Amino acid sequence: MSEITIENVQELLNATSNILFKYESDIYETGDNFNIFKVANIESDERIICRILSDFLSPKGYHGQKSEYLKLFCRDCLSINLTDDELDKAAVYLEYPAKGRYIDIVIETPNRLIPIEVKIYAGDQLAQCYDYYNFAKKHKKNCNKNISLYYITRMGDPPSEASVTSYDKKDRLGKNAENDEECWDIYKGIIQLSFSSHIKNWLVNCMEIADDKLKPSLHEIIKQLINSTDNFTNNERKEMMNEIVEIIKANPDYVKTAAYMKDEVIPELRKVILRKIAEELKNKHDMKIFEEEKEDTIYYFFTNTNDSTILFQINFSTNTTNAIYAGFKSPKNTSPFYKMSYGTTINNNDDFFKLFEDEYFDKCIEKIRNYFYDKINEL
Repeated sequence: MSEITIENVQELLNATSNILFKYESDIYETGDNFNIFKVANIESDERIICRILSDFLSPKGYHGQKSEYLKLFCRDCLSINLTDDELDKAAVYLEYPAKGRYIDIVIETPNRLIPIEVKIYAGDQLAQCYDYYNFAKKHKKNCNKNISLYYITRMGDPPSEASVTSYDKKDRLGKNAENDEECWDIYKGIIQLSFSSHIKNWLVNCMEIADDKLKPSLHEIIKQLINSTDNFTNNERKEMMNEIVEIIKANPDYVKTAAYMKDEVIPELRKVILRKIAEELKNKHDMKIFEEEKEDTIYYFFTNTNDSTILFQINFSTNTTNAIYAGFKSPKNTSPFYKMSYGTTINNNDDFFKLFEDEYFDKCIEKIRNYFYDKINEL
């Protein structure tokens, strides 16, 4: 196999660019690229998505379909059967209080309380799932019932070890048997659901109820919501990626070139973006800045000129994703590589290359600035 050359890289880029252009052209021509959730930059905003989901689940929701969507959700996602009386009398709550914490969505019927936690790009909090599960288990409506916390993520990932462990680290939710091939869920009491499969299938079934001729507005909204979930779960790219993979695997030089670009080029591009963000903030704000590098990413830290104890950090959320994370660190958090005390995701993982476009980059900078000034007064 030959060594990597500029010609290898250019040839691979040309081949894959042609496929990408074909798919993007089809999307623009059909109008499918216009998505109100995407235009409003809310398609992966957890608070907005939870609000939309809760309305679809509520028998009193604006959709006007009574308990039909809730019934489908119980069947397609929760795998539980509610009586018609429970469905009709169900109430759906956002940010349900749970002893100082707030569960994203709760479905409450006359006979039970069903907790649902949603994670798109945000990370877990310490003891979060542990507390939510135990709160629901001890609720008066769930006495003597086998209850679960439903944990919805992009791809059906399990919660973190820290989330299922008590604050004092003396207790933890048990694990299901590792050799149980029938078991998808890792922790007892936690049911893992995914936007890519469970939620999408449920929405597709909801759309079938919302006939495009009798209920065109509702049908179109559900269709756009499905497209949005496809966007942040990469579902819409699978066909295109399969075509690209076929081209790459047919040529050994392409395979080696693709691996080189992933391992060597992308990490360097990530550093370029972080340096550009750091310079932008440094030049326009009275902030000190210093940098630390670990593995293939750079961590930038900013401190106010007048208060060195306030630390604002920007870095990619992990070494394997292209989502930028910005947030504040507690003064007690002395290690520069610990997780931040709290923060926010700046861009979608799949929009990494848009950061090289001025318009998208400026929007991300604005989001970082707004987040910084919204939170700085709280410290």
